[in-house]
Amino acid sequence: MDGKSVMIWITAGLALLFAATAWLVLWRIGRLRRAVAAAKLWPSTQGRVVEGSIHETSIYLPKGGRAVTYHANLVYEYAVAGRAYRSNHFHIDGPQAYSFRRRAEAHLKKWPPGSDVTVYYDPAQPERAALSRKAQRIAVLWLTLALGDGIAVLLLGFLAFEPGLYGRDALIRL
Repeated sequence: MDGKSVMIWITAGLALLFAATAWLVLWRIGRLRRAVAAAKLWPSTQGRVVEGSIHETSIYLPKGGRAVTYHANLVYEYAVAGRAYRSNHFHIDGPQAYSFRRRAEAHLKKWPPGSDVTVYYDPAQPERAALSRKAQRIAVLWLTLALGDGIAVLLLGFLAFEPGLYGRDALIRL
């Protein structure tokens, strides 16, 4: 196999990888959108905040430093058909997450322990509940898709139009 064939296979493999990743992100967005649509039909009940805490998640970066996400963990109790439940999901896709600790603290201050809250629950599975019928990760997934598509277009464009990578000429000549 000559160098041009190898580069064509590499380019095709990268294109397939980017397409599969885009499909996976779109599939996840679709799932979350369907979950939000279903949650809009959920009934509500009154609940009470039991506790609030901030959970830190750190990712250590390769060149030093770290990225931190602060999860405002709001635990609440509620009852459905006489049975008690407990949850910490603010949105239907989990607790509220922030990039800054002060924002997570401000979020928790809105609902101090003992305060009443409206809880939306899945009538088929009452243990599935949320205080908001939104999914905060949808915007992040759209951003991921947009950035990934941009990187894919730049990289594949470079590979396809760069003279010398596929022999004497570019794979695509204008």
